[in-house]
Amino acid sequence: VALHSHFYFNYIKLHPGWLLAAAVMYLVGWLPCVWYWRILIDQQGTILPWSAAIRSHYCGHLGKYVPGKAAALLIRGEMIRSHGVPLLTGVLTAGFESLATMAVGGAVAATLAPFAISRDEWSLLKLPWMTDPNVQAIIVLSLVILAILAMPILSHVLNLVMRRIVGKVVKSETTLRDIRPPRWAFLALVLTWWLHGLSLGCTIQGVGADVNFLANWPRYTAAASLGTVVGFVVLFAPGGAGVREGVLLTLLRGNLGPQAALVVVLLRLIWLVSELLVAGFFLLILRPPQILPQSETKA
Repeated sequence: VALHSHFYFNYIKLHPGWLLAAAVMYLVGWLPCVWYWRILIDQQGTILPWSAAIRSHYCGHLGKYVPGKAAALLIRGEMIRSHGVPLLTGVLTAGFESLATMAVGGAVAATLAPFAISRDEWSLLKLPWMTDPNVQAIIVLSLVILAILAMPILSHVLNLVMRRIVGKVVKSETTLRDIRPPRWAFLALVLTWWLHGLSLGCTIQGVGADVNFLANWPRYTAAASLGTVVGFVVLFAPGGAGVREGVLLTLLRGNLGPQAALVVVLLRLIWLVSELLVAGFFLLILRPPQILPQSETKA
């Protein structure tokens, strides 16, 4: 019933049920990242409770609206110190998880590109052969194999990048082992992007767009992935503001027409409000008891 409820605003018909579903899919989409982050922390010798990992991860999203995005890592690292995780460990693993998530997002966008772009759009790009199912299958299979083979290299690069970045932000004597997540763990991050694509699809349904929801899911996933990754790379854009919207508008305009602009604005509002509400809940209402590290307790 909720999916069919609606209201009108300046001749725009919105379906609140679909918009609520978009918010839920967006928030649930980050849970695989939380799980992945816990694996990284566990490799450093500390078991972080699920409740603490979820709380700090979602609150950390507020930091991405500070130019440079390093604040997000510091928030997450600081919030788990009371659970015995050194600040350097928390920041380094949070940064590794963030970079890994974005790297997987870029790979997902590239893999789904053959399905996400329409036949007419490939023709405009003078690449009509990209619509051949055999070509699409070869491209997807090649990218998947390349991604699997590149995972050890990606881990090594991410370790180097994060140690250099974190070393300038956090001064600590804590010794860290290289982060070596199992290859299959990256697959969890793929689920994040499919769920965020589903969130975009729910938003599109929420404005009453006449499109095939499931048939366009790969397109939505590619658009959400690419928009978020590009917005992440542009460090001076808080939360990728403006950058992500530009990418999404470019990718969705051919499929949605004038409704694309409304979808892009609504998606930004839905994701932002969702983050604020969840972070506010964890910070103001659900406050966990403080558990000091053993070293501080003995002191």
